[in-house]
Amino acid sequence: MTYSHTTVTRTAGFPVVIALCALSLLGFSRAGLAQDDSIVILDRIVALVNDGIILESDLQGELENVVLDLRRAKRNIPPPEVLRKQVLERLIVVQTQLQRAKQLGIEVTDAQVNESIQRIAQNNGMSLSAFRSALLAEGYDYRKFRSDLHRELVIQQLRQREVERRIKISEQEVNEHLAINRQETHKSVQHRLRHIFIGVTEGADPDAIAEKRERVEALRGRLEQGEDFAAVAAQVSQGQHALEGGDLGWRTFAQMPGRFAVAVQEMEVDDISPPIRSNVGFHLLKLEAVRGEQRHVINETQARHILVRTNVVRDEAEARRLLKELRERAVAGEAFDAIARAHSEDHATASEGGDLGWFTPGAMDPAFDTALAQLQPGDISEPFETSFGWHIVQLLQRREADKTQTFLRNQAREQLWRIKVEDETRLWLRRLRDEAYVEYIQPR
Repeated sequence: MTYSHTTVTRTAGFPVVIALCALSLLGFSRAGLAQDDSIVILDRIVALVNDGIILESDLQGELENVVLDLRRAKRNIPPPEVLRKQVLERLIVVQTQLQRAKQLGIEVTDAQVNESIQRIAQNNGMSLSAFRSALLAEGYDYRKFRSDLHRELVIQQLRQREVERRIKISEQEVNEHLAINRQETHKSVQHRLRHIFIGVTEGADPDAIAEKRERVEALRGRLEQGEDFAAVAAQVSQGQHALEGGDLGWRTFAQMPGRFAVAVQEMEVDDISPPIRSNVGFHLLKLEAVRGEQRHVINETQARHILVRTNVVRDEAEARRLLKELRERAVAGEAFDAIARAHSEDHATASEGGDLGWFTPGAMDPAFDTALAQLQPGDISEPFETSFGWHIVQLLQRREADKTQTFLRNQAREQLWRIKVEDETRLWLRRLRDEAYVEYIQPR
């Protein structure tokens, strides 16, 4: 007795779903079905994948999508037999991932699918209805689009859990990546440097060397507190350019001593280097400017605030009234930080006088940006509301900060992460595929 891989038939004018085991039990053979002109095969199994199946209709639907994409991209379409084999293999790999996700209990709700579709539509500048119309115009069935998106979201969650969460990028890897890329990109980049040199006599004992290091550390502390580097260099530096304020001019990496180049690669404009030890003494560098390279400069704001929350005994009107009173005290001359320590309900910043540190636009609740945009340094805002409660904020200062090195390191980290994700995903998919039971069902 044989069984057929037919899954859906139509007989006597109505549909009948026939399971494989039922065909065997009822004694039907494929030959017998083929000889019955009243039975029309609507679908068949083309592959078994573990305990799942891939239907001819699945394969044909995916083939149509692939051909549509290739034509839209104006790329050559492989011969039918080659394309069919490639697409079937893709479906097998997808099936193994969906089965693994099911084992792990990964689920995606209709609400998540709807949210993703809404986001896709917004990213394309369309309403949901316009997006649906655009899909239909491109030849996509909307229900199949939803189904495919659901599948992709499940696989995305699976890969995040199985692959992406395990990937780590070390600082050493970032340094090596930057060093390799800098060999070409930094050949024409020039850095304006200032230099302070404190010499150490040849054969100096450890105590004398330690004393020189402490002196240089103290100088660095003064410079970081705001003392003018050129003035300090003219007073204390033992370098050849001391009288010029330690100005070394514009130099490429190739024109710097190796120790200087290593230090400068980690510096932003206006940074003071840590003490650099050489065989003749200690050095401090200041990076004054960079040219020949795209710089990444961002606006930063320093501010402090007072937070008052509403509760069962304090409504919004009372919160505003209290903040107005505190603001009047600060405007009249009372120290804002002292008021914040006594009254702010933001426990993370109250002990620091409400200091929020330096932050970029968008880092805080949008209401902060709106309030701060109307202030000059020293001004205090009127009370305003965020999701945390009611605030007043004092603008301390604004500045432009050169974050090129931070940007480059983040960019390198992201590039390394993508490379690792791609490599690890390829290996993971290969393992899933190798461990899967796959049987191809040929038509008879």
